[in-house]
Amino acid sequence: MARDPVEGRAGAGRPVSAWRAAGPVSGPIANLLDMFAVLLTVVRRLLMWLDPTGRVTSESPPGSLGPSPFTVLAGMRHTVFTRRYWSARVSRLRHSRTTAVPTIFKPELVLPSVSVPAGVAVPWPEQPVDLTQLSYEWEGRRRTVEDFMIDRETDGLVFIKDGTLVFEAYANGFEAHTLHHCWSSTKAYVSTLIGNAIHLGLIDDVADPIERYLPAVRGSAWEGTSLHHLLRMESGVAWDEHTSHLFRNSQFAQWQRLTLDYLTDGRLGRTRDAFLLGLPRVEAPGARFNYNSANTQVLAWALEQVHAKPFAQVLAEQLWQPLGAQADAATYTDRVGAAPASMGLYATPRDFARLGQLMLRGGLAPDGRRLLSDAWVAQATEFSELSERQYGYQWWENGPELAGFTASGFTGNVISVAPAAEMVGVRTAHDFSIPPDYSRPSLESPVDMGREEFQALFAAVARELETS
Repeated sequence: MARDPVEGRAGAGRPVSAWRAAGPVSGPIANLLDMFAVLLTVVRRLLMWLDPTGRVTSESPPGSLGPSPFTVLAGMRHTVFTRRYWSARVSRLRHSRTTAVPTIFKPELVLPSVSVPAGVAVPWPEQPVDLTQLSYEWEGRRRTVEDFMIDRETDGLVFIKDGTLVFEAYANGFEAHTLHHCWSSTKAYVSTLIGNAIHLGLIDDVADPIERYLPAVRGSAWEGTSLHHLLRMESGVAWDEHTSHLFRNSQFAQWQRLTLDYLTDGRLGRTRDAFLLGLPRVEAPGARFNYNSANTQVLAWALEQVHAKPFAQVLAEQLWQPLGAQADAATYTDRVGAAPASMGLYATPRDFARLGQLMLRGGLAPDGRRLLSDAWVAQATEFSELSERQYGYQWWENGPELAGFTASGFTGNVISVAPAAEMVGVRTAHDFSIPPDYSRPSLESPVDMGREEFQALFAAVARELETS
């Protein structure tokens, strides 16, 4: 089958329109029109979650993932309409000067999704321990696990000790079987699949330039960049996820382009791969750490090429099924089926924990099969000097409360590994907090998503289980 030289993927026999050939529409007016089209789509999808009488239902529209925003809000009613919920917020304002803003955003409202099928399930051994009233110290106060669930918009907590499920809790319309978006924690799956490809002999070395495995990037800003620099966010390719001006924010711009490309059947916008190829270089590889989701997407594109399969299939065959996942996962895609793999995975908290357990076991699957080398696990969790020893191969350092490493995502979603305690902790959430004196909240705001507090909670859980 012929491949589109721009998209680098199997073509669908669709003629390239004059609009598409001319490139994406740009400029302030075009941006406003784009946003209007996206808004209309979101409103239409949201209305699909309502029955004709206007009564909120738990039914999701076709292709949707997880509960609807309405279901989440309905699930919160048991806590929102309590004195305890609001007194907790007053306490947070007094102690940490932050205000909670629940963020319920579902990318599949505007983008399609595909399944990541599970294989033969390997259920977790269970030995439940009630940790809801376990206390820990945070910002000079004693708090409990239950407090954290209630006032930090936490949808799910799972703790694995010595390969055994010891605690789980759910809230806000989420249950053990409900898929949850893990956002940028997806990056750790891409990193792990690179390590797996090396183990399989499909990739020789992370020192190799990306074009060796992804010829489509020759002539672009990505040419000459090693897999090592991509994994460590040191590519030098232009990207800004933090600017307060949304229309100049790289992440937002890609969302905009992908959405318009999907909604207009390729007449407006760009696919994932076309967008990536259009990015410029601003500095040499290895010069600086810059958190760049495009790096991860280029790595996912390379994985698709070396396996000759879509990302969702690679993830299913190389990780999801060997790890014994109990439920199908899903990831969203662009119009032609390319996954924005830096942030697109939906799964249950129990199944998210399996990635942490794989790393904890040095790359061994539940059946003893080796998916990663010991050397890869060590290399992936060696934190770079350029990141001030906070970032490795798409894994973050845990912080002072708990030695180890974490896959971290937007709104406080984490898969955290504590090797010394032989533990994995998973949190799913929609927690987004900003300082109250910040007059114009933006992506540049010093946001607090409960991730640091989770590490303090995790450390307390580890200590409790060690002594019990």
